[in-house]
Amino acid sequence: MPQSASAAELAPALMIELMTAVATKRDRNAFMKLFDYYAPRVKSFLMSLRASDSIAEDLTQEVLYTVWSKAELFQSQRGSVNAWVFTIARNRYVDQIRRSRKPAIDPEEYALMSEAPAEADELIERQQNVEKLRAGLSELPPEQEEVVRMCFLEGKTQREISDELGIPLGTVKSRSRLAFSRLRSILGEVM
Repeated sequence: MPQSASAAELAPALMIELMTAVATKRDRNAFMKLFDYYAPRVKSFLMSLRASDSIAEDLTQEVLYTVWSKAELFQSQRGSVNAWVFTIARNRYVDQIRRSRKPAIDPEEYALMSEAPAEADELIERQQNVEKLRAGLSELPPEQEEVVRMCFLEGKTQREISDELGIPLGTVKSRSRLAFSRLRSILGEVM
């Protein structure tokens, strides 16, 4: 005669049945049974890990919400409902510890401060320098102005300028050097 299963042996099977009902049918009654069973146990477990009462309560809610929302991820062949729920609880607790150990952002941190807006006199000075630079560029011989424009406005290398204009690389370098020398004398302290 086969032995009857004890209540302790039925509990894991019942838990799997309840979890399957939550996963497949979104069965609220099945979830309430899981909730009633696990809520006090998860909270006790979290408090045994040294979570405060309020943190344990919050984490218990998170754990049971995860059980409800991710029930379809439970796989009975990989472990018991008990192991799955308490693994979620442990992971939530570890996440809580990590969050609490992160330093708060210091609003006075130099790297986080935005650059102060430029003063009116700085803006005027910048505009004047731009105008001087444009005037200086217009005073350059056309071939020097062309090399400077291609280099700094179009971002081309001296080799690319040489190839595009069909002139030797040394000529490009010479024109660049002469242009900067001339601009320095025209613009003075701006450069």
